[in-house]
Amino acid sequence: MLLSAACSPKHTPEISSRETGMLRTTLTTEGAALTLRVDNIGDESARFCRYQTPFEGILSPFLKVEDANGDEAVYRGIMVKRAPPDAHDYRTLRAGSSKVVTFEWVDSWAVDSGTYTVQFHGGRVSGLPDSGPITVVLE
Repeated sequence: MLLSAACSPKHTPEISSRETGMLRTTLTTEGAALTLRVDNIGDESARFCRYQTPFEGILSPFLKVEDANGDEAVYRGIMVKRAPPDAHDYRTLRAGSSKVVTFEWVDSWAVDSGTYTVQFHGGRVSGLPDSGPITVVLE
């Protein structure tokens, strides 16, 4: 199924951020793609684990996707089980720097055309804060 996304007129621009400690996550949408940006807003280097984030690809349900009725879309993508992370699984951000990844997500969640609320969930493994929710309209 080919779906395209457009920004909802109620949410301009389609950007939402949250921060904890020295790291801030920002989720944005343009077309059918989502972009996750991680900023180090602190004065020292900070690190996060790429596990359960789009920085490793879509290998787990790191997004919360809800339709207009509040029903959560089912994740139908790959589920990877692995050993605990080691040093090469972490990304280090110098003070004031950021890392950005853009990814296609619609094939990994059971979505159809309609309006969805999408939020990145950082989780315990990555150490990243959740993003704020954004609205995505799939046509």
